[in-house]
Amino acid sequence: MMQPIILLILKALEGRGAERMVTTLARAYADLNYDVHVLCLEYTRDMPLDSCVHVHVVPYDQVFAEQVFAPDSEQANAYRAVAQRIDEYVLGNIGVPDLILANIYKINCIMAYSQLTNIINVLHTAVSRQFQEKLVSDLQTTITHLKMVYGAHSCSCVSDGARQDLLALIGNVNKTTTIYNPCAIDDIKKAAKQPLALSQFGITYKKYMIHVASFDSMKGHHELLHAYAKTARR
Repeated sequence: MMQPIILLILKALEGRGAERMVTTLARAYADLNYDVHVLCLEYTRDMPLDSCVHVHVVPYDQVFAEQVFAPDSEQANAYRAVAQRIDEYVLGNIGVPDLILANIYKINCIMAYSQLTNIINVLHTAVSRQFQEKLVSDLQTTITHLKMVYGAHSCSCVSDGARQDLLALIGNVNKTTTIYNPCAIDDIKKAAKQPLALSQFGITYKKYMIHVASFDSMKGHHELLHAYAKTARR
């Protein structure tokens, strides 16, 4: 019996939340004796992967200064071209995947043009927050574009809030569900038992509030600080 082929696609293995989810999930699938592949658009690799997981790169180096949503734009044509390269690479070097998990908007957008089957878009954030400026400046074009991207394949959201946000924004254009991020519980418990050594980070021990997230507006850093300021803790 052939092993099921699982393909996870993302921009790069950078040290961020979605990338952590991909590496955790890839290891879990490998533990189930699946044939697991991770495909990236860049060679950046900060996150370690299980030795059983195969890593591929289909390079895409073109950078657009601003997102352009018109279906006949240079950007849309570039995304179509890279989707075709991904399709050809996957069929020629991996096979026909039983499941493809496309992570993060850029990959979701590219894979909207793919001819591969069994694709699931994985949404890691609230789309309305991610595109809030575009929704203000050009509502209809943005909505049409997002319907194209997230209507192409079924969607899995990492929280029910993100799922409800997607449905409220573009409607029920495709099947959606909520699957929370996987966690390596044993690794977390093991790390929690390690002695606290703040000095290795150049920090003198005090009472700290630590918020781990990228410096994107959608992460709501200012909202966290405002909420903390209203508490009795100082």
